Amino acid sequence: MGTLRLVRDAVVVVTLLLILTGLSNAAGGTLSGNVLHVWSHDMGSSYTEIHNVNRGIKKDTYAIEQTVLAKNYSGSAGVTLLEVQVTDGGRTRWYSVYWYGGNSVDVFGKTVNLDMSVPHTYRIEVTRNNVKFYIDGGLVKTIKKRHITKIQQVNAGRWDEGSTYDLYIDDVREYWNGDVIAQENFDDGSDDFYTSDVSRGSGNSDEEIIQSEGVPEFPFLEPVIDEVMKALNL
Repeated sequence: MGTLRLVRDAVVVVTLLLILTGLSNAAGGTLSGNVLHVWSHDMGSSYTEIHNVNRGIKKDTYAIEQTVLAKNYSGSAGVTLLEVQVTDGGRTRWYSVYWYGGNSVDVFGKTVNLDMSVPHTYRIEVTRNNVKFYIDGGLVKTIKKRHITKIQQVNAGRWDEGSTYDLYIDDVREYWNGDVIAQENFDDGSDDFYTSDVSRGSGNSDEEIIQSEGVPEFPFLEPVIDEVMKALNL
C-alpha cells in the first residue's frame, strides 16, 4: 500500500506540473496578486464597470487591454469582457467582446473559440477610421470605414438584467499613441481605474477586490487527475 500511495502521489505531482507548464500556451494572461471580482448572481440585477475617457481622436490611436477570467454564466444576455464606447459618425456606438457562456466569445459579431476555463487578455485598438480586436496578442477582427471622433468610456460587466456571471479582471492597461496613460493591477486593494460604475436592479450584483489565490481558476484539474489515476488502476 505504501508503494501504491507513493506512485499515486508522484502521478498527481507530474500531472499537475505537465498541465500547469502547458497553461502558458493555453492562456494569454494570468491572474496574480489582487484581482477585481465583478458579479451578478441573479437575473434581477446587473453591475457595469465604467472608466471615463472623454478624449477626442484625430490622428491618434487609443488602446485598452485587460486580462479576464469569466465564470458561472447563465441566462440569455451577453456579458461584456471588454468594451469601448465611442462617438462614431455622430452617434454613440459600442465595440465589444461579449461572452454568452461556453468556450467562445463574440467579437463584434464574429465567434472566436477559446478555452474559457483559463484567463485571456483582450485588447481593443481604436483610430479615427478603424477598430481592431486582439485576443492573447493575436488580431482576430478589424472593422474599417469608421468615422470615430471621440473615445467616451470603457466598460465591462453587464448593462441590463438577464444573466448571471463572475468576472475576474487583472492587469488593466490604457494606451494613447503607444504610451501607457493608466494601469491598474488592484494590488493596493483598491480600484482606481473603473471609478464610474453603474448598478441596476435589485439583487446580488456587486464588485470586490480579492486575492487571486481565491479565484477558481483551474477547476478542470481534479477530473484530469482522476482520469489519469483510473487509467493506471491506482
